Amino acid sequence: MATLYDLHIPDELYAQIEQLAKANNIPIEAQIIALLKAEVQKSIGLIRENSHN
Repeated sequence: MATLYDLHIPDELYAQIEQLAKANNIPIEAQIIALLKAEVQKSIGLIRENSHN
């Protein structure tokens, strides 16, 4: 597993992610990972879709 250090997140974005984490009752770190994972999967799906066209 990799560890990212010194990740600088704008205050407004951090507040939004923190709000999501609280709503989902998970730590903010887990929320960030969930968001990253969802976006990566979405991007991979788009790449695969475009490669079949």
